[in-house]
Amino acid sequence: MRSKLIAFAKKGILVMVLAANLMGCAKTVAVENYSTTVVATFGGTPIYLNEPMLALRETQLYYEMQASAIANMDITTMWNYEKVMIADIKEFSIAAVLQTKILISNAESFGVALTETEVEQVKKAMENFKDNVAKELYDAIGFTDEALEQYYMENALANKVYLEMVKDVDKNVSEEDMRQADFKIITIPEDVGREKVDIIFERVKSGEEMETVAEEFKEVNVNVDDLTFGNEIAEVMWEVAGTLEIGEFGFVEDEGYYYILNCIETNNEIAKELRKTAIIEERELELFKVEYVPLREAAPEFVVDKQIWNGVNFNKNLYKPIVAEETISETLSEDDIPETASEESVSETSITGN
Repeated sequence: MRSKLIAFAKKGILVMVLAANLMGCAKTVAVENYSTTVVATFGGTPIYLNEPMLALRETQLYYEMQASAIANMDITTMWNYEKVMIADIKEFSIAAVLQTKILISNAESFGVALTETEVEQVKKAMENFKDNVAKELYDAIGFTDEALEQYYMENALANKVYLEMVKDVDKNVSEEDMRQADFKIITIPEDVGREKVDIIFERVKSGEEMETVAEEFKEVNVNVDDLTFGNEIAEVMWEVAGTLEIGEFGFVEDEGYYYILNCIETNNEIAKELRKTAIIEERELELFKVEYVPLREAAPEFVVDKQIWNGVNFNKNLYKPIVAEETISETLSEDDIPETASEESVSETSITGN
């Protein structure tokens, strides 16, 4: 299981700490001391260890849940060999704190502040988090109530600055770019052979249920899925899929697989609106990356205590099979899980071995 932690769309986290610079000695801190242990400073102002731990442990819990409940992996040993994933998660988590500090330090210059109504909304969100979070997660982040409220307020303010920075992004999206269609698709490995593929194609075109036909060939890894997508999919796929009308079939061969498509709906309105939102958020993130550069360059020095940060480990699993799936799903969603920033966004940050 390899993480794909690329961009936190709502915050546009840009990784700023080079993982290679964080190698070295480690000093492990007990959870109860997180709120009093300085892990970094921003312009001399202390940042305590609990601040990056919420994003870090949320991500740890999410991937343990995926590995155990979905991939059926033994999570008791998974972190022994997922060293790159650990580095990604830690790099994101400390960079997220830095970015929050940079944004809130510029809130006044953007004319941004939280209103009384927003403050109350943030407090309610924090209480909702406390009421619904898995106990294993909450016990692992080391927050006092006061520190958690400050964390929520700072992140809400940073998000408001972010929205101010991207408010002028182009929100016009063409019909073709946001169109989403529904398909039932049979996926067939190329080693099944073209003769069998043609037989499967002819059978489903003649009216046989795709699930029934695919079931007959499951021993050779033939499967059927319901998918919704538009022109964001691979070009070779959309060249065929995008031309199909409801009930029509299409055939695609690409990168070791054959695909048999049956169009169910040519314009899924709900998915269309979601795609439009995603496109706008992508544009916002690209604009933010540009607007953020001068803020980052003018920011006070950010110094990480590498001994403290290297001491953060994944030795204790957070996901427990006895924890209700509903609790986990309420706590975490795909949108909460960030992706690693691209290499071009990575720059040096001061590191100390205190």
